[in-house]
Amino acid sequence: HDLLEGMLAGAGYMSDTPLYDGFPQTLESYLKRLHRWTRGDWQLMRYLGRVTPTPGGGTMRNRLSAFDRFRIFANMFRSLSAPVGLVVLLISLYAGSAWGLLLALAPLAAPVLMGRWSGRAFAGLVYRLSIWPAEAACVLDAVARTLYRVYASGRNMLEWVKSADADAQRSGRPMYANYAAAALCLPGVLGALALCKPISAYALGEGYAQSMGIRVKPFRVILILLSSLMSACVTALAGPISFVGIAVPHITRSLLKSSKPAYVIPASFFCGAVFCGFCDLLARTVFAPTELAIGTVTSIFGAPVVIYMMICRKKQEV
Repeated sequence: HDLLEGMLAGAGYMSDTPLYDGFPQTLESYLKRLHRWTRGDWQLMRYLGRVTPTPGGGTMRNRLSAFDRFRIFANMFRSLSAPVGLVVLLISLYAGSAWGLLLALAPLAAPVLMGRWSGRAFAGLVYRLSIWPAEAACVLDAVARTLYRVYASGRNMLEWVKSADADAQRSGRPMYANYAAAALCLPGVLGALALCKPISAYALGEGYAQSMGIRVKPFRVILILLSSLMSACVTALAGPISFVGIAVPHITRSLLKSSKPAYVIPASFFCGAVFCGFCDLLARTVFAPTELAIGTVTSIFGAPVVIYMMICRKKQEV
């Protein structure tokens, strides 16, 4: 609404006045602010056409210039940078395009590469990459909610919470639980990535793995411990979500057209986050304001994949 007010009422000048904007202190409040800003950008979509809505429910000729409408469109387009970049990244991984990967990563890496290089800047880049799927899901959820509210329900159009109030109204789950789960998952993730080559040999059979110098029994125990550690931490934090661990790796292998663990394991982490974010978006918006359990939506998409895998395996055995 600030953009619209500036376009219609003009802008004022005020000098010698410092303004301070507090940055969200937690990931939860950051995503809430991103959700709020995205909704604000997309609620102005009705002012892109030749007519605009009036308080009485009618329409009137749009008084905004073509440049002002372009500014509204630019804000809407900019808000989609996270989901669009994620789609470009996945397509580039599928096509094996290095230029596509650079294009997808450029918006995140450019501020670090063009600014002063430091360990803190690199840590910020890694953090932005880690929350990329969460940002994309947050933006898509905000866009879907806004489209539903603007063109269907017409309710909750003024849902607006300041960043400070969002920090004060955080959910009851302490962030220490998230930190602990991430700390416990990290050894499992690093261990799985470090064991990509032995896993590739083990996938060809125990005899081949032994011929490559791998001690099969200890290696099998290590794999079970790593997978159990990550599964237990994620389930304890997010709850049981059906079919993700079975369906997503199979879909990832099909997309990459490769079974190399060095590609499939990190891509499965990424695709799993995107899949869960997409299912969560559907769970929140399809029957809004009623929300479905995310496990219900993942089952709808994951169960057919598992059934297809079982049928293919049955045909191979025959």
